[in-house]
Amino acid sequence: GRWREGTYSPTATERTYATLMTAAAQALGEGADVVLDATFTDTDHRAAARRLAHDADAEVFELRCTLEPEERDRRIARRIREGSDASDADADIAARLAATADPWPEATDLPTDESPSAVADKVVALVEQWIRG
Repeated sequence: GRWREGTYSPTATERTYATLMTAAAQALGEGADVVLDATFTDTDHRAAARRLAHDADAEVFELRCTLEPEERDRRIARRIREGSDASDADADIAARLAATADPWPEATDLPTDESPSAVADKVVALVEQWIRG
């Protein structure tokens, strides 16, 4: 993909988030728990997710995955070589997304520099801590 073109064009981005919110609203309406997995670099998209949760009487816990740029780029390159990534974002797009992301003070940062299972354990611990208040 290319920055601000195709999948990463503003129109495509808005369509993707609209589809995500529609699916989330349907699932919340059916009483399901929902996890929204997206970059959420735009404050407006985050606000839309919060409104959706509020309208459904749901609570929101916001996590922002973090990773040093060098490791991010290594992982992207490996996934591209292996053909094992659903995303077509390359290191350039990832860097541009990071550089243009709106501040996100409401999120809890989640370092993702460990194995997937270790990161999953961190997520469980953070969610359990959040539930306990």
